[in-house]
Amino acid sequence: MLRFHLLLLIPFSVFCQSIEIQDSSGKTILIIENDQLMEANGKKPFVTIKGNTVFDGASEDKNDILLLVTVENIFSKKKTGYALNARQDEALFTIRNAGFFYKESKTFEHSRMMGYFEKEDDGSLVLRKYDSDTVLCRIPPFNLSTGKLVAIFYYFMRKFDLEKPVERQIQETQMTAPAKDVSATSGTISRLWNTGLDEFVWDGQVLKRKWNSFIWPKLEFPEKKT
Repeated sequence: MLRFHLLLLIPFSVFCQSIEIQDSSGKTILIIENDQLMEANGKKPFVTIKGNTVFDGASEDKNDILLLVTVENIFSKKKTGYALNARQDEALFTIRNAGFFYKESKTFEHSRMMGYFEKEDDGSLVLRKYDSDTVLCRIPPFNLSTGKLVAIFYYFMRKFDLEKPVERQIQETQMTAPAKDVSATSGTISRLWNTGLDEFVWDGQVLKRKWNSFIWPKLEFPEKKT
């Protein structure tokens, strides 16, 4: 009879296992219980994670989808994934080699990085801020799914507005970028339809008509006196 009770208790304890996520000082700040991520001092779940789909709060309704994650392994160095919005028409961030980059990134520059996971020797994970050594949280050695790891980063992204400084830096870079030297370029400008003689050419220095098609003014000569 004792064995029967043990068989019931063991799977129940695994099912209800919670994972405590700590800050750099060792204080528990987040808890994962089953499929829900919540703040340690709060009762309402921040998100619910089902596979690679992240829902708002305790909901599992498709109308409450926050993120759709398109990568199976965030530590992959070869495959790039995205955290898409519910409409799947915008990437909120790009995921590659445990790094999280601003919106849809192609170059994976450090200036676009909002955070990254780093594996410790004991098997734990550290989430760092931007491309720095600043610790956002520590996760004990546990085989967390991709969806849950992305949800943890998303929590800090929302809490600290991690995308805002990156966005400003990108805008400032674009504003201060040197103007492109067009002196080595060439091209033509013409109407889409009925081009006629209204066609212009650019030789790198001067924009001028391709054909000498301007209308000469009418010349009037004085009458010859007899």
